[in-house]
Amino acid sequence: NSSVHQSSVYLTGLNGRNYFDVRAMHFDVQEDTPDDNASARSGQQPWVLPSLDYAYIPDASVAGGQLSLNVNARVIRRDELDDTFSTPIQRVPGIEGESGRLTAEAEWKRSFVTDGGLVLTPLLALQGDVDYLNASSASLTAINNMAANLNEQADMRSSFARYMATAGLEMRWPVLFSMASGSSHVIEPMAQVFMRPNEQYVGGLSVPNEDAQSMVFDATTLFERDKFSGYDRVEGGSRANVGFRYSGSYNNGWGTNAIFGQSYQIGGENSFAAPDLVNVGANSGLDTTKSDYVGLFGINSPNGFAASVSGRFDEQSFEIRRAEVKAAYSGLPVSLSAKYAFIQAQPLYGFTTDRHEVTLGASTHLAENWRVFGTGTYDLQQSLLVKDGVGFAYNDSCFTYLMTYSQSRDLNTREVSQTIGFNLSFRTLGDFGSSTSAVDTIQ
Repeated sequence: NSSVHQSSVYLTGLNGRNYFDVRAMHFDVQEDTPDDNASARSGQQPWVLPSLDYAYIPDASVAGGQLSLNVNARVIRRDELDDTFSTPIQRVPGIEGESGRLTAEAEWKRSFVTDGGLVLTPLLALQGDVDYLNASSASLTAINNMAANLNEQADMRSSFARYMATAGLEMRWPVLFSMASGSSHVIEPMAQVFMRPNEQYVGGLSVPNEDAQSMVFDATTLFERDKFSGYDRVEGGSRANVGFRYSGSYNNGWGTNAIFGQSYQIGGENSFAAPDLVNVGANSGLDTTKSDYVGLFGINSPNGFAASVSGRFDEQSFEIRRAEVKAAYSGLPVSLSAKYAFIQAQPLYGFTTDRHEVTLGASTHLAENWRVFGTGTYDLQQSLLVKDGVGFAYNDSCFTYLMTYSQSRDLNTREVSQTIGFNLSFRTLGDFGSSTSAVDTIQ
């Protein structure tokens, strides 16, 4: 977040398909607050002590299929309550106090190809976690008030354990068309069915949500088994994802790709319609029995040009809920990018008006190893430059150095946040530093 500075200490290991990462983080406010005291909101920023991710995939097959194991853990401490829309309270994105979670997950899947070319992939998954919470009285009061304002129940527990077992089947039927012109096209109808129990403790505001607060349902997440962005929330209930994928290649080097489909809650409780401390599923397009439609179409060329258009459309009226148009050129010495995004208002999720944003970015090489870049995002609805940033980078065979400066402006208060970031990466030792999302587009 460009409003805060992140300090972190971490250890990362890679070995083939296996991954290990453990880190401790702290966030400090980098902006001027209304009372000119930048520390006034620092207490709302969390200490992460620690965060751990471990992923392991054995080289040998298990029962003819692939087994994968994942472990995730986090401990978060916050000195001050972070609540939003305090009159009345409708979101509590940060609990004052300490919370922790340890999650372990195992997944097995194996693909079979029938004589007719149908690809069948059965899947079994089991996830379990243990959680604890030591919340302040102010946090519990805010949660109770939020529950009352939303006509929901609050049942925040000091500790609990939960599990999620999934049995799934994926069916794909890729069909290849070879044209006389030399082009080839693959159309792949696809369906997934996941059978599982309801998400536990989902009947009220009872689960802290620190790492699953971001929710974007689009074509890239349509065929995900669990569409939540983190482990604090677990998708429950039985669901079917149906659609198709397409890819095309042409003898002139151009390519095309597309995805379109819809998701269905076919049994149990819909996790995305359940109450949550940040209303993460509200207005997501997944909070109804039949989801919104999602689609994407993209093209790419051999000379570095690529473009795509994507959207989410109302499942009844086909009204546009979210849309993005992107175009980019990557080459020497100049790279360019442009994006237009429309996001319909999501009041319960914290965005009370529609957003129309245009983002432009550029990067150019000044010399063999030196590059400068910049980007800016303008909100057409609010007539406001939301984010802008510039930076430079040095890159050679030994290391990469990156320095960035960015500004961001709050849509409601017009407060300006300024951030300086840097990153130093050695080819054989890894990297350290901080960066800002305001200049990620064109790096």
